Formats: sequence, C-alpha cells, structure tokens
Amino acid sequence: MIKIITKQHKIILSVVILISLFFSYFYINQTFYDHIYIYFNQDDPEIVYYKQFQEIYGNEELGLIVFKTEDIFQNEYLSIINNITQMLENMPGIQRTFSITKAEEAVGIDDEISFQTIIPEGYLSEKNLKNVKNNVLKHAVLVNNLISKDATTTAVMIEFGSVLSNDEKGVILSKIKQKANAIADNRVDLRYSGIPFLEHEMNILTRHDNAKFTPVILLIIFIIVALLLKNATLSFLCMVNILLVSIWGIGFLTLCGESINMVTVIIAPVLLAVSVADSVHILSHYKEIFLNNGYDHKSSIRIVIKDLWKPCLLTSLTTAAGFASFITSDIRPVVIVGIFIAIGVMIAFALTIIFLPAGMMLFKSIYKPSEKDRYISGLKDSHQQKNDLFSKILTRIAHFNIAHYKLIFICFFIFVVMSFIGIKEMSYETNFANYLPDDNKIKMDINFIEKNLFGTVPIVLLIKANKKENDFTHSASLKLIDDLQSSLMKVMSDSFTSSFSVADYLKEINRAFNAGDENYFTIPENDLDIIDYYEIGNDDTLNRIISSDKMETRISFNSHLTSNKNSTIISEFLKKFVKEKFKDKFSYRFTGMSTLYVVMDENLRSSQYKSFVSALLVISLMMFFICKKKKLTAISIVPNLFPIIATFGVMGWFKIPLDVTTVMIASVTIGIAVDDTIHYLVWYRRNILSNLSIEASVVKTSLDVGKPIALTSLVLCLGFLVLCLGSVIPMRLFGLLTCLSIFFAFVGDLVVLPALLICFKPKVA
Repeated sequence: MIKIITKQHKIILSVVILISLFFSYFYINQTFYDHIYIYFNQDDPEIVYYKQFQEIYGNEELGLIVFKTEDIFQNEYLSIINNITQMLENMPGIQRTFSITKAEEAVGIDDEISFQTIIPEGYLSEKNLKNVKNNVLKHAVLVNNLISKDATTTAVMIEFGSVLSNDEKGVILSKIKQKANAIADNRVDLRYSGIPFLEHEMNILTRHDNAKFTPVILLIIFIIVALLLKNATLSFLCMVNILLVSIWGIGFLTLCGESINMVTVIIAPVLLAVSVADSVHILSHYKEIFLNNGYDHKSSIRIVIKDLWKPCLLTSLTTAAGFASFITSDIRPVVIVGIFIAIGVMIAFALTIIFLPAGMMLFKSIYKPSEKDRYISGLKDSHQQKNDLFSKILTRIAHFNIAHYKLIFICFFIFVVMSFIGIKEMSYETNFANYLPDDNKIKMDINFIEKNLFGTVPIVLLIKANKKENDFTHSASLKLIDDLQSSLMKVMSDSFTSSFSVADYLKEINRAFNAGDENYFTIPENDLDIIDYYEIGNDDTLNRIISSDKMETRISFNSHLTSNKNSTIISEFLKKFVKEKFKDKFSYRFTGMSTLYVVMDENLRSSQYKSFVSALLVISLMMFFICKKKKLTAISIVPNLFPIIATFGVMGWFKIPLDVTTVMIASVTIGIAVDDTIHYLVWYRRNILSNLSIEASVVKTSLDVGKPIALTSLVLCLGFLVLCLGSVIPMRLFGLLTCLSIFFAFVGDLVVLPALLICFKPKVA
C-alpha cells in the first residue's frame, strides 16, 4: 500500500480532490437548530407527554415583550401596549396574544355574566385611569402575570403556532422586534424574553461561534506547526490535510441531515485540534529520517509511513473509541458529537496516511537541511544528535523521574485525594438561560423581568381525577386544587412568583356573579353553580387550563431561574401532600420546560457515568492489545485516569457545574490522552527490546517522543482554549477544562508514567 501511495500519488490526489469537492457542497450548507427537543430522543416518554400536553392545552413556550415606567396607567403607555398587541394579532405564525389591554373580566349583570375588556378602548381621563388601575390590580390572575403589583411593569405574551420551523420563527421574532420598537419609538425600553427568544439567541450565538472557531484554530495550528517544522512546504501540507479533515467531517454530518447546535458546534474545532497530532508525528519523523537516510526523499517517506502507520492507527482507534462511547449517552447532541468525531478521527487517519505522503510526493525535494542539520545528522550518537534546549529539558525531566519517583508518587497520591474531595461537590446545570453570560442582552432582559415582574421559567403541574365522582365539577376537588396551589406557593416562596389554575378562574367568576363582592372570591359550595360557571366561562381560557371532560386540570407556576434542586423540594412536598389529601383519588405529573430540564439533569448524570465507563473499558482492551501484559496495561491506564480525576476535582473545588457540553470532558480526555500514552509505550517497548535498561529506556523514550507529545499537547491546549471565545458559558468552560485536562495528561505521560515504569518494572514481552 505504501508503494502504491508513493507511485500513484497523482491519481490518489485527484480522487481526494473530487471527494473534497463533494463534501464541500454540504460543508457550506450547514444548518443550525437549538431547541430543547434536540436534547432528547423523539420517542422519549417526557417529550411524547409534553407534546400531548401542548396539543390539549396549547403552546406553553411563550415569548415576552416587557417594559417598565413610572406608571403603566397613562394613555401613552396603554396605547403602546394596545398597538403592540394588535400588531402581533395580525402577524402570521402567531396563535394568541395576552396583554392587559386585551384581558377580559367577568361582569355580573342581574343573573347573567358577561365578559368585557378590563381596560376600555380610547383616551381615558385621569379619574378613569385611576379607576381602571384599581380594578386591574384587584385581579389576582393579572397581577404578577401581566402586570407587577406596583403597576410599573407590564408584559405582552406571545403564543406561536407549533408548526413553525426554526427559520420561520427566527424571521417572525426579528419582525416582532423591529415593529415593536417602531411602535415604542424610544418612549419606553422594550425587553424581549421567553423560550422562543432564548432559542433564537442560541441559534445566533451558535452561528457566530461556528464562524469564529475554525479560522482562529487554523491560525494557531499554522503558527505552531510552522515553528515546529521550520519548513513552508511541510507546514502547508499539514494545514491542507487538517482542513480537508474538517471539510469531510462536517460535510458528512450535514449530508446525514444533522444540524449544528450549542453542543455539536464543537465538532469542527475538536476535529482540527485532534487531527493535527498524527500529521505532526509523521512530518517531524520525516525530517529525522531524511537527515539519517542520505537525503533520499522517496525512501524517507516510505520509512516514515512504515514506522508510524501502526501507532497512528492505534491512537486514532483509541481516540475514536473515546468519542464513540458517547453513543451510550441519553442526550442526543452528545451522541451526535461522539459518532461524528469518531468518524472524523478515522477520516483524519486515512487522509494523513494516504493524502499526506501523496502530497509530499508532488515535490522532488521538500526539506533542504541547513549546515547545522548536516552536522547533527553526521553524529553517530543519537544522544549527541538530540542536544537542543528542548531535548536537554526532556532529559532532565527523565532523570528527575528516575531519581525521585517516590516523591512523585507521594505528590500524585495527595493530589488525587484532594481531587476526590472536590468531586463530591460537583453539581449539574441544564437550564439554557443560565448558559448565557451575564452581559448577554437576552440574559439581562431575563434578569430584569424576574426582578420586576415574574419568574421566567414555566412549571406545569397536571392533576387528574382517577374516577368521575372526583372530577373538577365538584367543589371538594376544586378546593383541593386551591389548597395544593396555595401550599406550593408558600413552600416555594423564594422561587415561585405567581400561579394560575381553574380554581382562580372560577373564583373570579363567582365574585363577579355576586356583584363583585370580595367575600365571594372563593370556590362555590354548590356543584351546580360550578357547572354553570363552566358553561358561561370563556372557552378560550378554559381550554388552556382544564380538559373538556373536566377529569384533568393544570396548575401553572412561574419560577425564577434557579437550580434543579428545587425539583427535589417540590417532589418531597407532593409526596407528603398526596399521601395526606389525595388518598388515591387523584394522580399528578409535572410537565413543561422545567420538567425537561430536570430530566436532562438526570440524563447528564447517567450519561457521565455510562460514557466514561464505556470509554474506559474499550480503551483498556485496546491498551492490553498494545501492551500485551496485564501489569503494563494497568500501569498505562493510570496516566489516562489522572487528568479526568484532576479536572473533575478542580470543577468541584471551584463550583463549576457539569452541563450538556462539559459532561463530555471525561470521555474526550481519555480518548485524546491515551494517544500520547500509546506513542510513549510503543517506543518504550522498542527500547527495552533493544536491550536497554529500564532507566536508559525511560530517558531515550522521553527524547524519542517527548517533543511530539509536548507539541501536540500544546496544539490541543491552544485549540481547545479557542473555545473560550465561545458565546455561551458551557462552551467556554468546555474549552478551558479540556485544555486543563490535556495539561494534566501531559504531566501524566512524561512524569507519572515513567515513575510507574521505574517503580514496578513491568515486562514488555
């Protein structure tokens, strides 16, 4: 195969170019999509239930337009609210709108109930404005839902059609902002929030990150490779190779119908960073072989590929195995990342072994040795050849390992213990709004709304009567709902800002039916009255809060952006409440965005465990195949576990949570770190089998592979650090923490691993 590559290099390059053109079409036609649905399999029970809930009760994912002024009840501000509401009602793709100018109240006239807009249209006198204000603020349904208690902040809510595509919704949101701002005309500062605006912001940020990461990482890699190889042609070939890896990998992703999102956006930069390692090893080794092989270009290429194809294949397989372990994850984008990076890594191996030597064959002479290079190559002693500053540093490190391996073990043990203490403090974060940095406009608007109006996280509790005699046409059942609602508001007073249920609505009608007397703001005692109220109630409102057969109803809560730990508090309270008062008459279930966040939290925990264990098992088997001895295999695993334990320890100590992106760190680290371990052990075995002592083998191996290990680690660290330029917090943390774990892996391979080899003296054959 090596002979074919060097002999038919022009044909091979032509085939590679044609395939690259094919994938380039898909590469430039990437699509972007961020929605909570993509983090679940579509047959997931929670997603199925949530979609059924939306079909019955309407779309819960509301957009918000909010503003604050000294007093909302001025003609100027009421006009702004009314005009924005009317504009939204006439916009295609919007199903419903809610605002105080559209809100209706039940009015009792004689023995009849009618529904009238609570705020009359047209210009209002100062006296009428005061009366309207007092009337609005007495409606518990409106306060902290559409208007604040102090009447300074109000919201216009937007319900979108559920059939809208991501691009269609994005266009509508842009038009909403444009037209609403024109209506406000700088008289008030409009704030935009809610799940649709949050998703749209995530899509925009993902696009920006995707466009930003690749060129920056390519520039960093080029600078490092150029400094390492000190040869323009070799550097150019290396850059073309890794660029082709990115085009093929992302092109294949798009070809398979996958979109780029907040998680999968890391695929391109990770492929660039990972794929450079094999290129660096091959091109570095080429320079060394060329100097010691009579400057024979073609022969040197063949020797290099013959020497390195096997370790490169093994490192590619172990890296691919690390990422492929993500298929056990319960979070779909993480699975996609694992599958396509694993495929991309093997594409990188194929291109490096086939395209790179074929490209090198285009040039009759790539490398022209300097006088210094000629002098070095003329030295018979390989140790004399490797006498540069970097080699001297590596030699000193190796001798330090030999002389102080016991001290290394003590420090290693203390560090690991401290890391495990930190790991116990690790937490999880799945709420997308918390992924935005504090200076993001949408995040600032969310914080503003939560401070001045209500919590922006919707929580839905569905209660179902198990028998017809307990349905919600009965006063006792409705009183139980009212009791549960008020009790939960007290228990969660620090998090829940408002709530609404059918009990609130019926109390409003009961008060209106009794001439507005506040003493009648209660659940009617007579079941027949309740049935009558259902008949005269507003169907549009009732359909959103109770099923048509009156067997199921919902309680809606608005919550602040808080930790998912609240779900545990609510769950424990409900178990007690249900046991005491439900008595098998009712069943309940949470749904909505908050529930999906909680499920994602649970999925993160299971995914973290399953993907790490899978990666560890697969890589352990592969290491055994390489090492061929149990003792050597066990030793090889230690420096690969060390960076994971150390990184998680840092996360625990510094209160950095695991999220949909950082959950991948363990498997990414073990998949990447094992590459350098393989290179080290392959060369160590060669040196031992050439009858060198263990100590001499450690020194020579450090000189043989220390420089490529250090430089590939540097490339990977800087490549992942580029992700710190990301627009969302998980991306920044993933970049920083993966960089840190690669540094720990470097220490593990050049310090911990040699100390283990010296101490335990494992057999290699």
